[in-house]
Amino acid sequence: MKQSFSKILILILFFLIIIAIIKSFKSTKIIHIIQNNPNIESNEKVQVNVFNLKAALKPDKVYQDIPCKKLNEILKVSTTLCLFNQTADVVSNFVINKGMWEPTIVENFLKYLQNNPDWLVIDIGAEIGLFTMFSASYGREVLASRRSLKDGSNSIEASASYGREVLAVEPYYENAFRLHKAINLEKLSHKVTLIQNALSDKRFEIKKLSRNDFNIAGQTLLENKNEVFTREDLKKDKYMVETILFDDITDHIPKKENGDEYKKAVMKIDIEGFEPYAFMNAGRLFDRLDIRVIFMEWGNIHPQKDNYYRIQKMIFFLFERNYQPTGPDGNLDYGDWIHWPWDIIWVKK
Repeated sequence: MKQSFSKILILILFFLIIIAIIKSFKSTKIIHIIQNNPNIESNEKVQVNVFNLKAALKPDKVYQDIPCKKLNEILKVSTTLCLFNQTADVVSNFVINKGMWEPTIVENFLKYLQNNPDWLVIDIGAEIGLFTMFSASYGREVLASRRSLKDGSNSIEASASYGREVLAVEPYYENAFRLHKAINLEKLSHKVTLIQNALSDKRFEIKKLSRNDFNIAGQTLLENKNEVFTREDLKKDKYMVETILFDDITDHIPKKENGDEYKKAVMKIDIEGFEPYAFMNAGRLFDRLDIRVIFMEWGNIHPQKDNYYRIQKMIFFLFERNYQPTGPDGNLDYGDWIHWPWDIIWVKK
């Protein structure tokens, strides 16, 4: 009887030891994975570059010669954009001659602001500031992230009276230069925070925006996506930008005037086809904010035949969070994303 009891005790101890070893192995494996994940830095501080909007920019003559224009009203709101030479940039040329760019999309976007005064605005790929500045003119906090690989600048008018804050992210210096001027023309430097970084799937990398002489505000990282440069290159070339993750902008979400946190938001993202890279690390942002609507340019995404994995992962990311893609004619088929229209809207159910 004693021998049987001893055998049982030994077996119990044996199984406990095995369980402990397995737990130890799993724990070690998890730690190893985290330590070797290139997108997780536990000891290094994320390099978020905040642009000084109150400092005078040089050269002064170049700054003063930047053309700016008050835009046509949309829903009784107008704003100012500072532009490039109209002979070198299609958007600037259109704004100078027509007084507006993409008025239908902007109006649809602003209607969400009218109906939802408690929503934050997130503008990824602000370009020369069209959505950021119109939104800020409605008195909203704006989180504008120059498409992780694009460029943008803008200004505001009505927001001066509403006193709303704006957080813009724009990696391309020439756009930040123009955004600086527009913001100061509207006397909003105390209300706007500009982060000069590009959104990507990895932090701390130096990447190069492609030059586009036809659409200067339409820079992209796609053409040089596999190249990584040095900090010396960053100092010498205005097309070089430093990357952060989509999630990193979570730490810079502005608060309401009364100090309360924003809970809901509307987003516009147009980063010239680099969206799938940005969405590789967006979970923390989407967990923090209930982003109800996402305006997205799709036309530069579906032609990327070598990037189907990231595209499908981005679609699944949004599908899991209960977003429905829509176009001008209604809901879109998830499985037919290759044929989606140029501009789409993701609406949370």
